Amino acid sequence: MLNKTIKKQSLFCVSVRENYKNSGYSDVLVIAENIREARRVGVDACEKLGLIKREFIKNTLVYKHESEVYHA
Repeated sequence: MLNKTIKKQSLFCVSVRENYKNSGYSDVLVIAENIREARRVGVDACEKLGLIKREFIKNTLVYKHESEVYHA
């Protein structure tokens, strides 16, 4: 068996809204160690999926789910 380090992380919901859209927020779930990392990963994911363009972001909300995730 391989000895792997298990990391404790948290599940976050990141909601991103652009300036010119009236349709509301684009939501993604991300696994991260802290809010700062969750925001970065969430915005990157929304941009990669074509949901937003980074230069038009109006605001970003980050919600921490009350669950712990373990990653090996």
